[in-house]
Amino acid sequence: METLLNTYLKKLKNMDWFYDYSDDFKVWNQGSRDFIELIELAKDLDKNFIHWNNYCTNDKLRNGGNA
Repeated sequence: METLLNTYLKKLKNMDWFYDYSDDFKVWNQGSRDFIELIELAKDLDKNFIHWNNYCTNDKLRNGGNA
């Protein structure tokens, strides 16, 4: 389980939190896929979005986008 948590934290650290503002569809598409993957991981590892909110730099996406 610790390995999965480490993977989740690494993905949070490397997330492009502003992908939604990109004019490049490839960037937007990759960011969207990454976001969905993070949401799925958060359901099991970070239900209260504590780690998520420590890494998220886009207020629109804090708390999994439900702020």
